[in-house]
Amino acid sequence: MAGREVATRSGAEPDVPRRRKLRSMQTWQDWIPATATRAFCNEDPLLDWLDLYGEGHGFLRDDRQPGYDPATDFGVFIARQGRRFQQAVIRHLASTFSVVDRSFVKRSRR
Repeated sequence: MAGREVATRSGAEPDVPRRRKLRSMQTWQDWIPATATRAFCNEDPLLDWLDLYGEGHGFLRDDRQPGYDPATDFGVFIARQGRRFQQAVIRHLASTFSVVDRSFVKRSRR
């Protein structure tokens, strides 16, 4: 698969769901979301280590600290801004095109 590598969690077999029938939810759970590559891209492996092993070594996540204020959390802020942007794009597209929100479409079971 030269030139077509995919990012998966440690120990997982690469799988490309768009090309193969999805066998189980486990296939999707092995994929790394793009947002999880931030520390890697910033060459900051400490954040990934803390995420994986921090609690086991006595470190408490910021959002679990006493006095945690989500109003000062950049991750919460940027996620909220991302949702606002997506909603604005959908509203703009809906002003010209017919838009269907697939998150509310009930899928039939086979």
